[in-house]
Amino acid sequence: MHLQTDVQVYTGYREYRISFTDIATKLIDQGLEIGGVSVYDVTLISLDEYDVTNSYSDLRKIFAVIHNFMEANNVILYCYCDTKGNVFKSKTHQHMSHQEFRCNLFQVIFEKFNVAKLYDFKTVILIDAEQISHYIALISESTKHDQARDVLTQSLEGIQIK
Repeated sequence: MHLQTDVQVYTGYREYRISFTDIATKLIDQGLEIGGVSVYDVTLISLDEYDVTNSYSDLRKIFAVIHNFMEANNVILYCYCDTKGNVFKSKTHQHMSHQEFRCNLFQVIFEKFNVAKLYDFKTVILIDAEQISHYIALISESTKHDQARDVLTQSLEGIQIK
């Protein structure tokens, strides 16, 4: 497998780079158990200089890239939801942090397009010393990696963020 794979996606309104980076060795070096499965960090980066609300079609294209990567590789995806930039949130979501909102949005994308129930989505919330929540999404194929995902989840939940 490649250590990193980048895919450029033009959705019609926005341009993104989706990066898949093998982080299994990094996680093991930090003392985490990963259940014997490769773990890839997935990063979604907007290449546009301005903010545009994504349409259903945009989200579908992003999901298709992620789905194709998962279909071609035997992996668990790890997505750390960042806090950067402004995020348009409706009034009902204003109480959420940027990280929580992004993680929630990512989960909704998977639930909406995961019609064949191919993937399981697990949110891990880590609390740092300043009581700030950090959101990590773990995505795995439903029938293949449940046990490995659960091992990784338990391992992540056992760490202390400084």
